[in-house]
Amino acid sequence: KIRENIIINVEGEHPLRVNRKGYTVTDDDIKKLLELIKSHIVENTLIHFGGSIPSGFTNDAYVEMINELSKYAKISVDTAKLTMEDYKKMKLYLIKPNTEEVSALLGYEIETLEEALKASDELLPFVENVMISLGADGMLIANENGKHTVKAPKVELKSTVGAGDTSIAGFLFAKQQGKDDGDALKFAAACGSESVMLEGTEAITLKQAEEVLNLIK
Repeated sequence: KIRENIIINVEGEHPLRVNRKGYTVTDDDIKKLLELIKSHIVENTLIHFGGSIPSGFTNDAYVEMINELSKYAKISVDTAKLTMEDYKKMKLYLIKPNTEEVSALLGYEIETLEEALKASDELLPFVENVMISLGADGMLIANENGKHTVKAPKVELKSTVGAGDTSIAGFLFAKQQGKDDGDALKFAAACGSESVMLEGTEAITLKQAEEVLNLIK
């Protein structure tokens, strides 16, 4: 089952989003989804959960599913729907909030890179890796081994739709290829930078990401 989303891009204006209401999931739907995911898990599987949580899928059920899957795979999450208390109940490989989402989690405003770096310390006790995106100001990754920050170049902005998803996909892909945190973060920023230069929801290619990689500082 799918939910239709329409995005209208008007030159010089913010994209107009028309998101249709999704269907309500049942306990049986959740059980079937869990079993389907588990059937595809192999050694070193990394699973990413992103986007909004559908109606009928409570935070408690979401946390319960992730805790079950974390027994067999590494779990990455990027959603604005979970609370700090939810994160404390889970074992996560990575989360990728933006500054607005971090502010909501911690209860105070996070705007600058320095503030985001300090904020990551409050999340690390509960998450293995904290990746925070700061839009045009770049992004950071923090874990027990240290912290890395990157600054993306100024590019022609055509659409921000999917840029965050593309960035985290780039980071996870790079880590699966054996890259260290710094290089993986640079690749994530390259993916995000290339994504905003494309129209609508058009997907980038590996070649396109590699072409802007040397512009990431």
